[in-house]
Amino acid sequence: MAIRSHAYRPTDDLDERDGRRDYRSSDLWGQDDGGDPRENDSLEPLPPFNGGFPEYRIADDERVLVDVHSKRGTLVFPVLETILISGIMWGIIGMIDGAAGPFVDGGFGGLRQFLLIAWVIGIAWFFARPVMKWWRNRLVVTNYRVVARFAKDDIVDIPLDQVTGLHRRRSTLIFDVYRMPPLMVPNVAKVRRVKRVTTRRLRHRW
Repeated sequence: MAIRSHAYRPTDDLDERDGRRDYRSSDLWGQDDGGDPRENDSLEPLPPFNGGFPEYRIADDERVLVDVHSKRGTLVFPVLETILISGIMWGIIGMIDGAAGPFVDGGFGGLRQFLLIAWVIGIAWFFARPVMKWWRNRLVVTNYRVVARFAKDDIVDIPLDQVTGLHRRRSTLIFDVYRMPPLMVPNVAKVRRVKRVTTRRLRHRW
């Protein structure tokens, strides 16, 4: 797992923060910190996201404002491919079992087993793999930082005071980072709402 941290603040002993943070679904869009930010925000040490994501390793006073995966629309084609492959495979298996069509003479038990194995592999490749990729892709915004995790477990962790701008290009969010290349997060679910909540918090930091 690769973790990139930009201008990261020093951390305390991580063993002291092993407890799981219990935040409810209502926190995901948070009340956007309508009050003044904490006076010592910039001094609070932040543990890196190297445990669970994001339930572990967050500061005691850190609140999750946004926690989303990729858009579910990215799973449409994998689902359609899975349905098509399953229909073809089980159609052939049905003819083998019923000794119908080209299989009327029977004796195709070996082919049936091969098709079952091929179907399982096809399900894993065309459905399970995209679902796992969708699950791994995640964007978390707290009152202190932006954390993006991508399918290959590459985690980018950026303090909010290093974010100089936020733009939306369709379903892609682009975070401008001080003296660093911009962070692009594609296929963000509920992208307009994510941008609105994040922008409000950024204005407090600016």
